[in-house]
Amino acid sequence: MPPSLCPDDSFPFHCRPELACFAACCSDLDLLLTPYDFLRLPPRLGLSVQAFRDRWTDTPFGERARLPLIFLRMQDDEKNSCPFVSPAGCTIYSDRPLACRLYPLGLMSAQAGGGAGEDRFLFIQEPHCLGHGEKKPWTVREWLQDQCPDPYLKLGRLFYQACFHPRVMQGPVLDAEPRALFFSACYDLEEFGRRLSLPLSGDPAEQLRFSLRWLRDFLSSCA
Repeated sequence: MPPSLCPDDSFPFHCRPELACFAACCSDLDLLLTPYDFLRLPPRLGLSVQAFRDRWTDTPFGERARLPLIFLRMQDDEKNSCPFVSPAGCTIYSDRPLACRLYPLGLMSAQAGGGAGEDRFLFIQEPHCLGHGEKKPWTVREWLQDQCPDPYLKLGRLFYQACFHPRVMQGPVLDAEPRALFFSACYDLEEFGRRLSLPLSGDPAEQLRFSLRWLRDFLSSCA
């Protein structure tokens, strides 16, 4: 298992187009989209939410799926490539998902009610990646400030607090109604507002912040 890092721990990494491995990390992925990723990508691509979901995502929602989460659908090619990667790199770079922004880190835990100082991160070292040999030092905190501007990390943390909630990790699989509430709170704010008879309006990111906090509290009430 990769070592875990705290915000003030350091690691070496530098990604640049001149490296032979450039964009090799953009293939054969189980790339989870956070709710904020899902909020940003449809308008970036000029698609409706439903058109984006139908064309570019998969949602394991069967009985064995512990949570109804949305993943980016890879291309059906020999590399199982991300649909938005090109030889020159990412074609949606300014709107790239949180998982891509964090790499070579992965968020391992997000403490409810805590700040970034309480988060822990995986340090991912894949054999093909030459970026670790560049010896450019970063602390985790510096990397997050450079790659994950607000509200990516703040909303991502709220999302992972729900995903890592003890009710999810240790309890029985959620029944149909709580699962539907989980999905709407994360990925369908209009439906979420209808279910709770709440008139959500204003900035979508603030709506999402409200729904994710509600979801965290809801899961605590189900424990």
